[in-house]
Amino acid sequence: MSATCPPPEPFFDVVTPGQAKDEVLALNAAVSIFDADVARELRAHLVGRGYDEAGNLTYEPGWSNFNLSWSAWLAAWQVFSEAHDEWPENLDSASIIRQVELRKCELIEYRKRMRALGGSPTGPEPVFTQPSEVAGGLVTLALVGIGAYVIVNLRK
Repeated sequence: MSATCPPPEPFFDVVTPGQAKDEVLALNAAVSIFDADVARELRAHLVGRGYDEAGNLTYEPGWSNFNLSWSAWLAAWQVFSEAHDEWPENLDSASIIRQVELRKCELIEYRKRMRALGGSPTGPEPVFTQPSEVAGGLVTLALVGIGAYVIVNLRK
């Protein structure tokens, strides 16, 4: 993975369950687009008639392993997204966001692998969640306030 993937965790961030759900749904949309790309590319790269002597579908070298790996990742993502598609299921929002960020990195890697095999994924690359500026300001304010309180009380 690249140096920016996954992005560093913020020191402190306020994430609501609604924001976590939105992140899951946004990545779910990107995954759906990429899955359609995978299906399109696999059809385009079928070898010969696409079947071996046993009647199994075959692909160009590399595409078969890619497809197996992608299918397993997609199944795991679907379980995760279904488990977090409602607001109450996202009460541990910060950890949900972190899991989604890691899944975005994995999706970016799959997009790179598809390009290396000669495919062309459509849709935009996943973007990472930016820490809340309000929360950063509140943390700074709280730290300054605590520091002032400590200094005042040490002088007594």
